Amino acid sequence: MKLIKITKNNVEHALDLEEKLAVHETKFDKKLKITKKRRESQKKSYMRGIKGRRFFGIMAEDNGKYVALLTGSIFFQYMWGESVGYLSDLYVVPGYRKRGIAKNMTKEFVTWLKKKKIRRVSLDVYEGSPAKKMYEKAGYKVLLTRMTKRI
Repeated sequence: MKLIKITKNNVEHALDLEEKLAVHETKFDKKLKITKKRRESQKKSYMRGIKGRRFFGIMAEDNGKYVALLTGSIFFQYMWGESVGYLSDLYVVPGYRKRGIAKNMTKEFVTWLKKKKIRRVSLDVYEGSPAKKMYEKAGYKVLLTRMTKRI
């Protein structure tokens, strides 16, 4: 198992994992749509991010098969008055879960943030998601609750 950076040469594999994540997330958000337009939009976002210095993206590869994805970025959080790391997406293919892959990928992201002098990381997790326990075990705490309403 090795961790590799998302690049313009492997971005399609990242998008495939993103789609699997979206399918998984429909359990929590029934209105989530997986469309060709969404994939194109995500690809543009990746391509911009790959060129910049505030984007982090890696995949786990096992014998030529991409089995996990983590993306994150740095943004300025006005509430705290500092730049913060944001873990955008973390997905591990079901047959590869509970092997420490997510933990290792998260560790890589945090190391990258520390090198950039970032001292806080935040993320969103769906209520009822098993991932919430993983994050709590890693030391993440609920600070805010994001509420949404379709209008």
